[in-house]
Amino acid sequence: MKSFKTKLFLVYSITLIMLTITISFPLYLYFNKQIKENIMTSVEQLAGNSASSVSAQLTMFKSITFQLYNSYDYTRSTLANYLLRKQTAPESTNALQVFKSIDNYMLMMMATYNSIERLNLYLNNGDRYSKHFEYETTHDEWTTIPFKEMADNEQGGIVLSSLDNGQFSLSRMLQWGNYKIGYLEAVLKPNTLIDSNLLENMEGSSISILNRNQLVFTSHSNQDEVSQMLSMVQLELEKQTGFAEVNKQGIISVRQMTDLEAFSVVTLAKKNSLFAPLIVFRNTMLLAVALIIIFSVAFYYLLAKLLTRPIASLKQAMNEIELDNESELKIENHYKLDEIESLRRSFQKMNTRIKESMDERVHFHTLQLQSHFQKLQAQINPHFLFNMLSVITITADRKQPEAVANISRKLSQFMRYTVSTESAMAQLGDELQFTENYLNLMKARYLHRLQFEIDVPEAMLGISLPKLTIQPIVENCIQHGLRDEIPQLNIKLKGFITNQRFDLVISDNGVGMNVEIQEDVMRRISAYVENIEYHNLAQYPSLQLGGMGLVSSIARLKMKWKQQFSFAISRNEDGGISVTLQGSMLQQEELK
Repeated sequence: MKSFKTKLFLVYSITLIMLTITISFPLYLYFNKQIKENIMTSVEQLAGNSASSVSAQLTMFKSITFQLYNSYDYTRSTLANYLLRKQTAPESTNALQVFKSIDNYMLMMMATYNSIERLNLYLNNGDRYSKHFEYETTHDEWTTIPFKEMADNEQGGIVLSSLDNGQFSLSRMLQWGNYKIGYLEAVLKPNTLIDSNLLENMEGSSISILNRNQLVFTSHSNQDEVSQMLSMVQLELEKQTGFAEVNKQGIISVRQMTDLEAFSVVTLAKKNSLFAPLIVFRNTMLLAVALIIIFSVAFYYLLAKLLTRPIASLKQAMNEIELDNESELKIENHYKLDEIESLRRSFQKMNTRIKESMDERVHFHTLQLQSHFQKLQAQINPHFLFNMLSVITITADRKQPEAVANISRKLSQFMRYTVSTESAMAQLGDELQFTENYLNLMKARYLHRLQFEIDVPEAMLGISLPKLTIQPIVENCIQHGLRDEIPQLNIKLKGFITNQRFDLVISDNGVGMNVEIQEDVMRRISAYVENIEYHNLAQYPSLQLGGMGLVSSIARLKMKWKQQFSFAISRNEDGGISVTLQGSMLQQEELK
């Protein structure tokens, strides 16, 4: 049965745990959902912002090209006209006028569009005009054009290229009618198309730019891995919803189309990597809940301990109270609880009434036990005395005075110990000496038909036990074990000490007892102890040195040693019975 403190602690703790789980679990689900939605929204915004940047730069580059074809100077000529004449009729073209027209065009584009770092114009005749936003326009000759093959394949379409320094360039082939003029390239400033700061905030994500589903650029360090991931999310990309999708392989993808249909921006991320903050949040949540529960449980334990301490103090006082102690009952009541003080006073009054009642019952019970013990001491089997007197007479007739004196002396010691009323308790050494006298007297009668052996360690001789306990058991061995069919009865008394426990074994090789008799003896012992415990003195079996000797000896030992005492009655394989008495050496030290 659980204590009140334990029950109080368990009720508070379980209530707290249930309340904490009831509150924290929905909160966890809510915040988990919000974090997931925020992450997916961030992925979508990353793709959308990147697609917007690409669209803006593509539109800007289309505008630059438009200005090249359609912006007229004071001579009503466009830059495309100058470039065409420079290639078809170079001898009639004013080189200075062409350079001035190109320089004005590049200055105007640089001033209009701040995202351009360098503008390059490659002519088919080998001339190159270049303008950096911080420097003047330069004129030289080109040897190779990196994007030339791609621009030729696009037939005037825009080519997006990623440069080694992390920048991007937009280029296209220039054509006037059937004549190829050259190539136009705009090198963009860093972070114009892809904002590296956004990528840093979205760790685990990558941005890829596709041109007609062909990978043009990726922010991921491993292009092959990105190509493989793109093939795995092909079905999701074809939807072109603009919303983040998660496929079976755990890859999150978003595709945003640019204003130029050929180009699109795709954001890719692995779910496990992108949702790593969710794992951190979950672990943090679990740790926080665990700490709340641990600290709260500890608090409730201390609270339950404080609330139940006066009750525990009362229980301890009740356990330690003695009937002969008339001092006032002291109970810890630091918090001045009226209920505890009222309980203390009531218990004090009850203790006084019980003491007065028990004094009367104990006095009456003591007188009755003394009367029973005196009857036991006074009972000397007449047959035993007649037999001993007959042995003395026969020995005297045989002219054996020393034997007569020895038997008389032992009989005198036996009767003196039996009728002595100084104490109801004796030491095991005295009991064994008394039993040895009895066995010597019986041996004088049965001669060679009776043999005995006493082997008990010296450490056991000081054990305290009720008087006349061992001899009745030995007497039972002779009365019930020695029959005509037994040529010689061997009685052994042996003692053992093991792990602070002692065993005293009394055994014989007589006729023994059957199962029915053994069960009857056990039943009578239980009834005897029960009657004594409930003070049913009128129901006591008749106490005798014989007959009920075994029962009375074991019952009195049980009453004396209580829970520390145990016994066993067993039948020996070679005949006879063994009675084993067990007790605690530690208890014997306390009794001393």
